[in-house]
Amino acid sequence: SPNAPEPPPRRYLPILPPHHLIPHRSCLSTLSRASSLPKQKLGASRPLEMDGSPPSSRAPAPPEGYRLVWSDEFTVDGRPDPKKWNFEKGFKRNRELQWYTARNAYCKGGKLVIEARRETDMKNPNFKGPKAQNWKQMRAKISYTSASMTTRGLASWKYGRFEIKAKVQSKPGLWPAIWFLGIKGEWPSKGEIDLMECYQGKILANVAWGTRQRFKAKWKSTKHPLSPGWDEQYHVWRMDWDEESIRLYVDDKELNHIDLSQTRNPTLKFNGPPNPFHQPQYLLINLAIGGNCGGDPTHTPFPSRYLIDYVRVYQRIPGIPGSPGGTPVISRGSPEGQESKTKEKNRDRHPDIKGSHNTPCTSGSPNSTSVEKKMKETAAVGAPPLPSPSAQPKGYM
Repeated sequence: SPNAPEPPPRRYLPILPPHHLIPHRSCLSTLSRASSLPKQKLGASRPLEMDGSPPSSRAPAPPEGYRLVWSDEFTVDGRPDPKKWNFEKGFKRNRELQWYTARNAYCKGGKLVIEARRETDMKNPNFKGPKAQNWKQMRAKISYTSASMTTRGLASWKYGRFEIKAKVQSKPGLWPAIWFLGIKGEWPSKGEIDLMECYQGKILANVAWGTRQRFKAKWKSTKHPLSPGWDEQYHVWRMDWDEESIRLYVDDKELNHIDLSQTRNPTLKFNGPPNPFHQPQYLLINLAIGGNCGGDPTHTPFPSRYLIDYVRVYQRIPGIPGSPGGTPVISRGSPEGQESKTKEKNRDRHPDIKGSHNTPCTSGSPNSTSVEKKMKETAAVGAPPLPSPSAQPKGYM
């Protein structure tokens, strides 16, 4: 039948289990009330870089009680540092339209640029015909290219403060993300943290872990509408993560709070640890096009650039309050005016095993099949307090 699951492709990374699982980010219908967020204002008197934005402070002092353990400031023009980044290649997940290639990522003017392009004369080297069992082999042509960068095999971290300053474009068909995956187990038992997803005019912050059903995740997610012009500025995404909780922020506004006592995998038969967020995670930064959640990019101008100013990873200095063995100082509670729901969602099981997604991300949004037809083809401690609700302007992000 047209909705029958595809057989899994052959494994090509020896560290993975027999079914080669490339996890994907969420396509969730869970909504939260719009959160207000003061916009970041940029000083006009500071010098400007290639995109008209002021440069970030290089080598800043770490937050009190932390040390900088890993970073990339992207200060050298050219290709990203191969000692820090690997690249995904080809079609990957969610029936997304882009072909990932390393040539779509470069550093310029102190920024990492991930550039999505519309292609006119690129053939799919893996094409086998419209009756191929794997959706990646059904497409004769490559209509879009982009880049997906990962620290897998190079760097991973257990607990810390993670900061990424970036500028995204919220246009139809674009799906930028900053996310993390555990180093051990199948998805979702290995754990997934979506510090940022942006698609169809909303920003998301999600965490997923395993259930008793293979490839079915349990999610805690939030979704926030964006106001006009929000994507014209840089914003700072932050994750504070320790053995007790994960907190996800943008511009110091808490978007999601996850109690790690609630994230245990109910079974160990999928090779994941008892709690996936008590193991190291590696980082992915990518710009996807279309697919199950991104929408229709047909009328979106290309090239489209996703700009990252810096990536910084801090961990607690041992022997001080808040470090392992010390006295934790954790700010509890959830932000005003935000609903956070835990929801199980069968997110098309796994992109390499089932090539269709039967639940649209939002009501009335085009799924990947309709789009293709139309195209013919380490610590959560010491976090600064949030502004009081009365100090925040009304409205969307």
